[in-house]
Amino acid sequence: MRMPLDAQIGWRELFKRTLKETVADNCFGMAAQLAYYFFLSLFPALLIVVALTSLFPSNLLESILNWFTAFTPPEVLEIVRGQIQQSTQSGHTGLLTFGILGAGNMEKAESEVRTVLTQAPQSAAVHTVLGEIYMTKRDTDAAIRSFQRALELDHDDLEALTHLVTLKVQTNHVAEARRLVDARLAQAPNNPAVLGLAARTYATAGDVSAAENLLKRMIASDSSNFSAYGMLGQLYMSHERLEAARVEYEKAVVRDPRSIAAHTIIAIILEAQGKTTEAQRRYEQILEIDPYAVVAANNLAWLHVQRHQNLDFALELAQRAKQKLTSDPRVNDTLGWIYYEKNLTDQAIPLLLEGARRDAGNPLHHYHLGMAYVQQGDWSKARPELQRALALKPDFPGADLAKNALVMIGG
Repeated sequence: MRMPLDAQIGWRELFKRTLKETVADNCFGMAAQLAYYFFLSLFPALLIVVALTSLFPSNLLESILNWFTAFTPPEVLEIVRGQIQQSTQSGHTGLLTFGILGAGNMEKAESEVRTVLTQAPQSAAVHTVLGEIYMTKRDTDAAIRSFQRALELDHDDLEALTHLVTLKVQTNHVAEARRLVDARLAQAPNNPAVLGLAARTYATAGDVSAAENLLKRMIASDSSNFSAYGMLGQLYMSHERLEAARVEYEKAVVRDPRSIAAHTIIAIILEAQGKTTEAQRRYEQILEIDPYAVVAANNLAWLHVQRHQNLDFALELAQRAKQKLTSDPRVNDTLGWIYYEKNLTDQAIPLLLEGARRDAGNPLHHYHLGMAYVQQGDWSKARPELQRALALKPDFPGADLAKNALVMIGG
């Protein structure tokens, strides 16, 4: 029988009942869960702070961070401050763009960015984000206007320039694209990103010699530049110059036997020619010269993992490459895929996710991420990644395995 509300009980009995009900209702457990969820909720909020770095005044961001100081671990705040400093120095809007476009609702995204634009009409970063939304909506004219406005506000906005040049090429205004690139190259002749953009533009315009010379300059200044090696290899392959180029670089090796760049280009050409055993020996030779030659370490690790052999050695090589190039999508993908092959899914997924985010146009990265999700049993996340890989390139290496996985998980 339930006691009436006005029943008289002593303090001792009240304490016993309260303690009993507290335990029965799992109040301590609920309190721990609330504290845990509150702590986790800090990270999305901090992500937003980092994403908005380039759009709002530094004093406002500092005030927000000071507010977080009361309940956020100092180590976490230190990481966030470092990311804000990096974003401020580079002027990149990548994280914000990724978040907005990832939402999928382009109309809502456009509306929200336009609202921000009314508050910060002189922000080149906001105009760049708006242009990227227009690109996603395939509104080329509006995208071009946004990128042009961004460059008027900030001549150094490389993201806006890259998108604008790409759109000019796609709309058959190649001469105008080259003019834009030449002007930027004159201002920053040693900037690797500008050199790469110029090389792609020259190659598209048919000036293969100029593109090749720029790529050689990039490699000469940085022998770990993955993009330059890849573009140079594609250039030789598309113009059927692989063997002639290999002979040329073999002569360069005779002149300088310890040239990491020359040896690496030869190894990449051998891979493209299907001579993987010779390529492997060349990569091993490079690593004897320099154990931390990043491209050789990564590519040799990839050769081993493709054969499902020497996974422990491949892991050591990939980790070595990761030490030198912490955010490169190819290095992250190689290391993540080795973890996948070793059934270490929890270690694999963050790396593969980062690789797919940073190089979203590469089907292999989405395929690897999708297969890791399959291995983890998270089919809802696996399905879109595998479908994305096949949409990007229906016949990419591994396409059949992707299709089989989709059949298995009901995709």
